[in-house]
Amino acid sequence: MAVTLTSRERILRGMRGMPVDRVATAPRMWKYIQAHRGGAWTPEAELAAAEEFGYDSIQYTSAGVPSFVGASIPAPETLPPEVTCEGETEAHDDHDIVRRRFQTPAGPLSDVWKRPHPNRGYGPSPAPVHLEYLIRERGDIERLRFLTVPASVQAIEQFKRVTALFGERGIVTPYVRSPGNDLSYVMSPQDALMLPYDDPDLLRELLSFFRQASVADIRAHLAAGAETIFVSGFHISLSVGWSPAMFREYFLPLIVEAAAVTHEGGAIFHYYDDGKIMQITDMMVEAGVDVFSTCTPPPAGDCDLREAKTRAGTAMSLMGYVDIENVLHRGTPALVDATVKEAIEVGAADDRFVLSSSDGILTQTPIENLHAYFAAAKKYGMRG
Repeated sequence: MAVTLTSRERILRGMRGMPVDRVATAPRMWKYIQAHRGGAWTPEAELAAAEEFGYDSIQYTSAGVPSFVGASIPAPETLPPEVTCEGETEAHDDHDIVRRRFQTPAGPLSDVWKRPHPNRGYGPSPAPVHLEYLIRERGDIERLRFLTVPASVQAIEQFKRVTALFGERGIVTPYVRSPGNDLSYVMSPQDALMLPYDDPDLLRELLSFFRQASVADIRAHLAAGAETIFVSGFHISLSVGWSPAMFREYFLPLIVEAAAVTHEGGAIFHYYDDGKIMQITDMMVEAGVDVFSTCTPPPAGDCDLREAKTRAGTAMSLMGYVDIENVLHRGTPALVDATVKEAIEVGAADDRFVLSSSDGILTQTPIENLHAYFAAAKKYGMRG
């Protein structure tokens, strides 16, 4: 292709399987940016890093989350009018313990979180950990219904603002709520994994409840002009323990609906699973997924890129592949170069590919490996 594309055009064409001037390169850089570019992953910091390293930027904006998801005591104005929340935050050297007690018209709900402090042995952006979950019995779902919120007006405005800032320098995609991920915020993985055996109707009821918010988020962002919709499924990955049969029965219908709603709005549907994907790749095609990431190879995942490409065919683009730990962090520049070459030669043979990383590039990644990654992307990704 003789024409030089903008980053926005390059990414969208790679997601749609259209010819490009060079293979789109859109690594997940947020962790690295937080650690090495001022402590925050802002849209401005993302664009600065993209210009510095020469990659095509994808900025993920939050769709807004209900109060039950966060590991903090919500402000009264963020709660539905009939709901209150009390609690305590107990400070420790490297973490806080946060206890929350919601009172709803249907009764109380409570949970306990451990919230690690950044850069105190947990990295720059540590994930909070549940010690006690909101859902302990069937009746809790009726109380949970009072904690739901409509699509966030603030999130929509943030999406519009960042989209205007990016222009042609990349794409901005809303990270909408996922029913499977929402489930993980209210019930322990162990208890959730037992529901297909102990109470499958409760599992369906919970997922149906979360599904409503997810679809509402998608529709709200489509109305705001979203060109892509991003839904994460790492909490319902086969790597968590769900079987392919369970995935097909309980989760695939939700993905089918989300993809259909996205397509009704003329946008690209991007589904994320950074674990084992080979036994669900055919399901992603069946569901109408347009972009499937992150194609994590062994040992963290199980992606055989050549086989995954065969299964995806011309229906679905793949994205990701380069291992953040064993290649980018612990590897050598030579290994990085060879891995990027393989990814492009196999993944982008038909232009249905976006080069990325298996997850967020780690803060301790050697700078020489990052330079090798971007140099290889340009060397092997150029199209005639």
